[in-house]
Amino acid sequence: MSDRRVNLLGLCGALILFPTLILAQGTWYGDQDALWKQQDGVSQPLVELATDLRAIARTAAGGGWIAIDGQSEVIHVDSDGVILEVVDTDVGVQSLAIDSLGRVWGTRPGLDDVIVISAGEGVVATHAVGSVPYGISIDGLDRVWVSCSYGNVVQILDSDGDLVQEHAVGFFPTGITAARDGGIWLAEKEGLRRLSSDGVTIWSGVAGVFPIGVTTDLLGRAWFSCQSSHQVVVVGAEGVENIIDVPLRPLGISGNGDGTVTVLCRDGSVVVQLDSTGQIIDQELVETPI
Repeated sequence: MSDRRVNLLGLCGALILFPTLILAQGTWYGDQDALWKQQDGVSQPLVELATDLRAIARTAAGGGWIAIDGQSEVIHVDSDGVILEVVDTDVGVQSLAIDSLGRVWGTRPGLDDVIVISAGEGVVATHAVGSVPYGISIDGLDRVWVSCSYGNVVQILDSDGDLVQEHAVGFFPTGITAARDGGIWLAEKEGLRRLSSDGVTIWSGVAGVFPIGVTTDLLGRAWFSCQSSHQVVVVGAEGVENIIDVPLRPLGISGNGDGTVTVLCRDGSVVVQLDSTGQIIDQELVETPI
């Protein structure tokens, strides 16, 4: 286990309740001081922050876009940590996703809408959605899936932002990610769900307590972080395959290109790496990772 006690920049941040972690090259995560990049078991700071991260979306070039907790801005950062632009979003953004054109889509729960950001142009469009949009994911057809936590629905927008479908789901949907073979995986406060590309529920189940984040691995399985039971639940084609105990309050979760899965355990102050069988193969001590 490597030991890096974070507080290097001497700043203080607010608690983030529902982080989003999306991986491209190396894992990006935040603590109360900075945006960090972890690769090959080693972390290095990229950007100094005045408070916690709220969301991360990675670009194919290795950079990314980040939303800051309690601040009305989204920041474009390159792979070396250079800030390329700062976009004013009027109110806070909860989750981020990037489409095939490189545009950034973000949910704004305070205004019940999603925004579209183009690099160098700022916010270029807004689209009304259901009550308290939380998670956002973009499928292989460039359709935008949004989980609306208070509306208990998932809405599907086309690439122009027009609503094309709406589907009722379970209570308080949050984390959402595109499934590798179409449709999406969805975390709900009281369960786990898989929707087909047509929005039909093809599997649902209950495991863990308060699922909050979800990612997929190279096999197409879904990995759910369950923040109240301190577990990660793995779901495959036939249902729940594994339930893994991890340190306290797992929130952010990301599938990696080598088949491993990274989990941010907020209250356990640990970044955990799991292999495909669910075994913990590395842990890095990080104060309140996000």
